[in-house]
Amino acid sequence: MTNTSWCMVIFFILNFLIYLCPMQTPKSFEFHNFLRNMLKSNDIGNHAYYMADSGSFVQGTPDFPYRNYFYGVGLMYSGQRKLRVGFKEFDVVPCSVLTVGQGFIRQWLDNKMPNESDAIFFTGDVFTKPFDNGFLHDLSFFKTGIEHVILPEVVDFEALKEIFQLMKKNQSNPKIVSGLLYAALEKLEFIYHKQKEINVLSRQEIIVRDFQNLVHKHYLEQKDMTFYSQKLNLSSKHLSETVKEITGKSAKKWIEEIVLFEAKSLLKQTNMTIKEIVYWLGYDDPSYFNKVFRENVGVTPLEYRKLN
Repeated sequence: MTNTSWCMVIFFILNFLIYLCPMQTPKSFEFHNFLRNMLKSNDIGNHAYYMADSGSFVQGTPDFPYRNYFYGVGLMYSGQRKLRVGFKEFDVVPCSVLTVGQGFIRQWLDNKMPNESDAIFFTGDVFTKPFDNGFLHDLSFFKTGIEHVILPEVVDFEALKEIFQLMKKNQSNPKIVSGLLYAALEKLEFIYHKQKEINVLSRQEIIVRDFQNLVHKHYLEQKDMTFYSQKLNLSSKHLSETVKEITGKSAKKWIEEIVLFEAKSLLKQTNMTIKEIVYWLGYDDPSYFNKVFRENVGVTPLEYRKLN
């Protein structure tokens, strides 16, 4: 068997053992617990949504990568920040709309709080009859590989702002919030597609986008360039050169970075052991992973976990 085949066998054996003896579960998988940890507050309530503004983040947002187990939409009225979601970094400026779907890892790259902003965090349970939350999976701006920061036209941003103001005034009434949120999401879908028609990608940019989408889906079990080049019907050399030319980083470096991004989230957001995290990320040698982590982050995984 090849080295790759042996790695796959080991990976599936480890996952089978984990299935038989489940690892410790993440602390923040549950919506309300995550919000309590993030906002340092117990005043969260029990609805399937939470309306937040600048005052909600009195102690600042987490400065480490963390995975969303809910949906989020935010409006930025003033101030300027930097946000990373998955592979991409975004400048968040006034009149920006932020969208993050379930399962994405994000990190604020600064701790400067905006002067004024509104956001709603929610799970699919916010939608009850006559709504069906299945439509959430079809919304373009919650999918992999999209622009998570949208700059709509002024008239469209103001329309969203009005809906958010109505949601804030009625936030104690789940049925009203549900209807208004549905309207906001449909409006945002219209805005997103209007923006997409303006921003046409080149062939090289499409290759990079498709490569990054594949990495998002498969990086836990696939870290070899050959897998991704075959999926895209390209030679490994052509894929590597295209990714390097467009992004300034090699394809191998992007795979490594997204694995480390996930590792940082697990170290801070869960109570999994280092060994459990290593196996979860698809490695079979903790000492090798520790070496890679230290070379890239500057500290060991355990030291990173202990950082405030």
